[in-house]
Formats: sequence, C-alpha cells, structure tokens
Amino acid sequence: MKSLVERLMEVPDLYETENEENPTAHLHFQNILGRGDWYVTEMGATDDDDVRLFGYVKSPLGEDCDEFGYFMLSELLGVGSIFLDTGFKPCPIKEVM
Repeated sequence: MKSLVERLMEVPDLYETENEENPTAHLHFQNILGRGDWYVTEMGATDDDDVRLFGYVKSPLGEDCDEFGYFMLSELLGVGSIFLDTGFKPCPIKEVM
C-alpha cells in the first residue's frame, strides 16, 4: 500500500488540469464523524512547507455548500476526525460529485 507521500507524488501540479472537463480525483479525505469529503485533483507546495490542494469538497455544512476549491493538507491532517481514504481508487471527478 502506498504512503500519503507516495500518493501525493502522483497528483498533478496546481493548474495543470484546469482546462480538463473531468479531471481525475487522485485522493479522498473523509470526515469519519459525519458529512465532509475532500477529493484532490491538483496540489502544490507552499512557501511555508505546507501543501495546497485543489479539488471538490462535499461540505460538512450541506449540499448547498459543495464546491471546487483550495484547502491545505495541514488543515485536513490537523482535524482528528479527517483521514485519508486508503482504499480510494483514482477516478474521474464527476463520479464522486
């Protein structure tokens, strides 16, 4: 099984897939305590040694707040109830929307 670092290495750089109609979701983070899913399509390093991710978010606030956007890896990993879905297989983003 690949580590998080190995899986991150497979994610395209930020803006690399912005013109694709149906980019691939490479990673899935989930909140095990309720609604909240983050599907990563792109990533890039920041100046402060963090990782900025881009993808589709199924908001914990409800369907009306689901959207594409940026989020930080450190923020996801800093919440005790959010985990990397190690069984997730990359797929077109429209399959998880």
